[in-house]
Formats: sequence, structure tokens, C-alpha cells
Amino acid sequence: MKQTLTVNQRNLEWAIRQAVQPMQTFFDPAKEMLPFFHNLMIGEAKIGNGHHESFSMSHVPGRWLNALLHAEDAVGIHLEEDKIEILQMWVYRSVSDKSIFPLCLSLDTMNPKPYVDLHNLREVMHALTALYRFRNDSKAYRLACRLINGVDLYFDFEHFCFLTEKYKTQTGFTPICCASTKGEPPLAFPLTFGRYIGPLVKFYEATGYPKALDQAIRLKDACLKHLFCTKTGYQSTTFGCHTHSTTSMFSSLAQLARVTGDTDLLLIIQDNMINSLPSISSDFGWCVENDRRSDLIGESNNTADLLEICLILGQAGFPDYYRRSERILMNHLLPSQLMDLSFLAPENNECWRQSGLSKEDYCDLVTRIKGAFGFPLPFGYPNDHVGFNWDVVGGVTSALCEAWRHRVLKEDRLTSIQLLYNYRGDDFQLEDPYGNGGIATIIYHRPVNIRLLLPEHIDRCQIQVRGADYYMDKHWLYIIGDTLEKVNIHLPFTETILTENFHGTRLSYKMQGDKVIAAQTGGAKLSFFPENK
Repeated sequence: MKQTLTVNQRNLEWAIRQAVQPMQTFFDPAKEMLPFFHNLMIGEAKIGNGHHESFSMSHVPGRWLNALLHAEDAVGIHLEEDKIEILQMWVYRSVSDKSIFPLCLSLDTMNPKPYVDLHNLREVMHALTALYRFRNDSKAYRLACRLINGVDLYFDFEHFCFLTEKYKTQTGFTPICCASTKGEPPLAFPLTFGRYIGPLVKFYEATGYPKALDQAIRLKDACLKHLFCTKTGYQSTTFGCHTHSTTSMFSSLAQLARVTGDTDLLLIIQDNMINSLPSISSDFGWCVENDRRSDLIGESNNTADLLEICLILGQAGFPDYYRRSERILMNHLLPSQLMDLSFLAPENNECWRQSGLSKEDYCDLVTRIKGAFGFPLPFGYPNDHVGFNWDVVGGVTSALCEAWRHRVLKEDRLTSIQLLYNYRGDDFQLEDPYGNGGIATIIYHRPVNIRLLLPEHIDRCQIQVRGADYYMDKHWLYIIGDTLEKVNIHLPFTETILTENFHGTRLSYKMQGDKVIAAQTGGAKLSFFPENK
């Protein structure tokens, strides 16, 4: 039976708060409180959570630490400090003195295996950066510096490769990349060092450590020289099949361009947003989980990366990308968050009875999974396979925190409202027009000059502003003069039909303003939107 799920499209803070809960609950007491990686709620395989010898040890703890500490900073969420300490412990264990890089873990002995997974460089650096930035953790700083020195020692920037034999000889560990697909180079740049550039940039921002920025720039230069020398367009032979690595590499490069003011690099990223990434993604940010898939199963991590890119391009002076950021949030990313639990069978709560573990540790699986992100279709969940791998909620939450910070930005004497989500600040507050009959209400607390980014799909001739004079240009509505009046801005949303095609599948959405209100979902049983008839 087809079911239209109850979803969240417009409450950004609630999405962040709900996402935090699973990241403070899914630890395995039978394995030294190791966080889970796998999750399956509907499918042919075993229902419940599971581990991965690479991703459970460093990947998930890194994602969760970064997300939790950013959520605490962005929206003031109270964290369970003992859970932060557990995650910190696992990140520290994953990077030994001898291995330098993130280790794999034997799930039988709970001791390190003689392998390091270079795919996890990104997650470990994210964790170490967040620990230093938000907890002033000096050990995290030292480990991050050692990681940077290790990359300089074992990555050949001139020949664009990892010095595998040198590393194996000197450390005794073998480098791998668990995200590689058969037939690809085993340590392909996007899957390893390309995706690591972003947290390297953030470590520089948090610490001012010059070697971090220098290394990020040299990795970027090597990437442009060796990887971007092919023709325009998405090429799996160039970027690899693991699309999340591609999107996170582009997000990383965008972060570097933002920090360095590299306009040429921003234009390269914009070109790929126009000419390459549409081969694997939609306007709303849905992105196929793997380039070899023939179905419409995506991954919310990829969407989070695209959101971050759009926010950076918007801030750089391309306001259409702020509009796209809002479309990504309200038309795919927020709706894809698991909020409606009604389709999950109650017996899933008892799936841990067979494991022999205590009920106290594993009861209420369905309830505790609320807030997760996973592998959605563009318009709903897959019919026969619904899972929420636990790294994904961390990646998405970090991006939601960035969107939260971008809602309103102040520059010089002008305050810009870029995302039309509810806002409460010292100078004014904004009421979301989508939940207020198309009226954006600004309530001033003190005089401030404001401009508001206009949605794309409105009748500009019918815009009405009460409480202040105004003028408009192509993108913005400017409120004239200092005022302490309440200003109501009527945004007459137009109804349109948006269609896209992906690998021969036609996607059709009914829009009110920039918000999806119905969609053609084909045979999807679990839809985020009512059927567009």
C-alpha cells in the first residue's frame, strides 16, 4: 500500500536536534562501546545494526564528533559528554604512533589489523579539528599535525600517487581504500586525498597552522593538473564510482577557494556544478549512491556535500546557489530525514533478542532511530531496502549546521537574509513565509539595513511590502531606511511543474514557489510528497 509520509520541510533547527539523538545512542557495549556503522530496517538481510572493520573504528566516530560538536555550537544542543569521550577514544585509537593513518580493526579481537584505510583520512581530520576547535584538545592538535606530516612524507605530489611500498616498508602496514570499486585504481585520489582537503582547510581555519593550508593548496594543484585534465563532464574513469567521494572532493575544493579567495577555482567548481555533477544528481541535491547503479537509490551524504558547495558559491556572489541551497533543504534533504516511524514494523524493536545482548542496550530500536539519514530516492524511500548507515547522519548534520549559519549573514552595514527559514537574532527576527501564508514577517529589535533574497518562482509584479519602503534588483529586495516597525513582505508564490530526467527516468514535481507540494513517484510505496496527478 502506498503511504505519503509525514515529513519536515521547513524546520531546520528541529532537523538538527533530531539528528543528534541517534549519534548519542547507537554504541555497542559488547565491543567496547564501538559505534555501529551498518543499519537495515527493511530488506532481505538481517534487520538491525552492524559493524565494519574499517568504518566503525574511525569513520563513524569522526563523523559523529564533527557533527555533534558543530550542533552544540550552532543551535546550543546539550551533549552527553561521556559519549563525546567514547568517540574521542576511538578516534585516538585509530591513529597509532606507527601507522600514522587510520587503522582497521579486527572485530573478533578488537585489536588493530595491519591495514590502514586512506578513505578515512577525511573523517579523522574532521574529528581532530572539531576536538581542537570546540574542546581545545591539545592531543587532537598534535595528532592532526602528525597526520599532515605523514601525508607529506608518503604522498608523491609530482607523480600524483601514494608511495605504497615506502609506507609498507617503513611502517609494516598496508594501505587500502574500502570504498574502491572493482576495476578502479585502489587508492584513487577522490576516494582518499581529494576528500581530505576540506577538513584540512578547516583545521587551518581553527588553528592557523600554515602547513595545513600549504598542503591543501598542493593537493589542489596536483588534482587540477592530473585529474581535471580530461574533457568536461562526469567521468567515472576519472572520479571513480563512489559518488560521495566525488561530491566531498568538490566540497573540499570549494572550502579551499573560500578561504584563499581563489576565484579561478570557484569558477572551475561552478563549471562542474553545471556540466559534470548533473550526470549523477538532481537540482534538489538528490545524488545517486554509486555511478554504476541503474536505479534511483541515492545517499544523503552526497546531498550534504552539494548543499555545502551551493552555500559557498552563494556567499561568493552567485545568489542563485543560495536559492538552490534552499531547494535542496526543503525538497529533498530535510524530507529524507526519518521522522515518520509508522511504516517500520514493531517487531524491529525486538530484533536484538537473538543476539544475546541485554534488552536495556538494544530495546526500542525503531524509536531511537528517529532523526537518521540514509539512502533515499528523489521522492521517497526504496520499496524493498531501507537503511540508515550511521556515518550518514553525521555528514548531513554537519552540513545542516552550515546552512543554519548561512541563513543570515552580516557584511559591513548590510544584513542579508539568504535562506527564508525562521530566524531569531539580536537585531531582528524573521518568520518563514512558507509557513505564514506567503508572508515573510520581519520584527525589528533595533534599526538595521536588511536585504532579502527573493525566491525564484514568485510573481514579482505582485510583491507587497507593508511597514517600510523598498526597492528590488534582479535578486534582492532591499528595505529602505532604519525602522523599528514590523514589516510584512507578501511573496506571491507561483505554481509550476518542474521536470527532470535521470538515466531515462522522468522526475516531475508540482511546486508552490520553490517548495515541492506534490510529485510523480511511480511505484514508490513510501513517498515524501502527495502524488502529483
